[in-house]
Amino acid sequence: QDTLSVYFDFNSSSLTSTEVKKITDFKKSDYTSIEGMSAFCDTVGTSSYNNSLANKRLEAVLSLLESSSKNTTLNGEKEAENSSNYNAAQSRRVDIIYKKKNRPQHGKGLWF
Repeated sequence: QDTLSVYFDFNSSSLTSTEVKKITDFKKSDYTSIEGMSAFCDTVGTSSYNNSLANKRLEAVLSLLESSSKNTTLNGEKEAENSSNYNAAQSRRVDIIYKKKNRPQHGKGLWF
């Protein structure tokens, strides 16, 4: 499994053009499936507000992916509260957990 992290500006659920391009490029990539998604927030604001913002961020990414992933998690500010290396900007994100396609390895086991 691999993870693509999409970041948001402070107090925003709108994607910047850089993050939109990241998702657009991901959609064109050679992945097998999206296994799940997790949305996060920093610790500014109330817990209920941050959970709502995390949900809006998740919905923004799902909409751009044109996906309705069933394995989604709203972490709100839980990760930020428990991290000893807390970085607010790193906590404003949605993680897309996906599987890559297995590529055949050339030259192994092939006889010509």
